[in-house]
Amino acid sequence: MIAVLGNKVAIKPLYDPDVSPGGIIIPEQAKERCDQGIVKALGPRVSETSPELRLSMHVLFSGYDGTLIELEDEGIFLIMPVDFIRCIIYAPNIGDIPGLYFKDRDGEYWTATYEQAQELTAQAIESSEWGQKAMYENYLRKKRQERGSY
Repeated sequence: MIAVLGNKVAIKPLYDPDVSPGGIIIPEQAKERCDQGIVKALGPRVSETSPELRLSMHVLFSGYDGTLIELEDEGIFLIMPVDFIRCIIYAPNIGDIPGLYFKDRDGEYWTATYEQAQELTAQAIESSEWGQKAMYENYLRKKRQERGSY
């Protein structure tokens, strides 16, 4: 689990593929710096400056910003202030996703839209053990700030 402090954000970088669609292997020296990723953790003060930013959002940033860290169980993350995020990529309303189905509690299958899939992913992250712990820690920090004992 990763928890960040202040107005910082932990981002899982999305690197360019190692092989082009035509099958050409791209060497490390020819690749561009990583400039996009998925938000995995938010600091307690992020909601004050960027209330629209949430977990599992796709964001763009400069390839030269942030600190790259590697955690044994979690993988590679970029830690950066929320101000360094240049934009949030909202997925277009594309309707049903072909081949993606969900099964409800009654055993009925239904096709999923991109929005539903994104919302269910965010709910899964928030309800996970580390997501709940991070939300509880943010709640405690806010209470301490309200009392002036931060």
